[in-house]
Amino acid sequence: MSINFTSDGLPLKVKVQDYVQQKIDSAIGPFEDFVKGVDIRIVDVNGPKGGIDQRCRVAVAVNGKPDIIASANHENAYGAISLAVDRVRRSLQRVVGRNKSKRSRKVPLSHRGDDSNPQETVEFE
Repeated sequence: MSINFTSDGLPLKVKVQDYVQQKIDSAIGPFEDFVKGVDIRIVDVNGPKGGIDQRCRVAVAVNGKPDIIASANHENAYGAISLAVDRVRRSLQRVVGRNKSKRSRKVPLSHRGDDSNPQETVEFE
C-alpha cells in the first residue's frame, strides 16, 4: 500500500507527516489487504485570514471497488486529518464488511440445519 501526502499553502512539518502516518496506520491497517493506495491532501483554504480553513481530503483506492473519498474542514490541520481519516475508516468498514459477509455466507441461515442450540420458550402472564 502506497501513501501519497501533499500540502498546498501549508509547510510540510515533520510532526504533521508523523501524525498522518499514525492515523492512516491505525485506521486503514486492518484493511491493508483491500487497499491499493492512499492519497492525502491538506489545503489552507483561506490563507492567512484564519477561521475554519484547513481542509483534508483522503482518497483510498480499494481493490475491485470505487475509490473512497472523504474530506473535512477544521481550524487546524490535525483536526481536519482526524475527521477525514475517521470518515474513511467507517466507509472501509462498510465496504469490506459487505465483502466479508458475502464471502462467508454461502448457505442461507435458514438452511444450515444447526439444531444444537434450540430456541427457548418464554411464557408471559
